[in-house]
Amino acid sequence: MFDTIGNRRVEGTGGDNLGVNLREAVYTVTLLNQAIGRSGPAYAPILGEAVSPRW
Repeated sequence: MFDTIGNRRVEGTGGDNLGVNLREAVYTVTLLNQAIGRSGPAYAPILGEAVSPRW
């Protein structure tokens, strides 16, 4: 979501193929349009595959 002059205010990441269960990050700006903070999930998505060793 963006404010009236095009700055990002809220960001959604992750979720499923229907766009449900997004993790939200919120951006904070001053009256002078300076970014001063971002709050969001305290983890990163990890994608991959684990293969068991063949002994």
